[in-house]
Amino acid sequence: MECAEQVVGWLRRNLGLEAAIKEPNDVFVAGRKISGILVEQVDGKLVMGVGLNTNLMPSDLGEEIAATSVYEQTGEKCDNKTVARELSQLIYASLNEGFPSPGDKDR
Repeated sequence: MECAEQVVGWLRRNLGLEAAIKEPNDVFVAGRKISGILVEQVDGKLVMGVGLNTNLMPSDLGEEIAATSVYEQTGEKCDNKTVARELSQLIYASLNEGFPSPGDKDR
């Protein structure tokens, strides 16, 4: 849920989109899915994946799927590297709040 909250916050702050969480792991804008988060346990570790529809055209999404994209909602293309960097930094900081950094000597 923390990850979805960060995606929602980023969409609101950076793009002015009215995003909302649809539990357990989706983010919706204008009643359509724009992002999904998956968490799996692999070899005793948690692996998280975040999908965000950024530069898809409305025709790419199809009518049978209730999805949307940043491009469809804003009319502007995103730089995917920037989006990935910003979201990963937000999610990492949020999940590690209160925990020492890997380089801290006082762990």
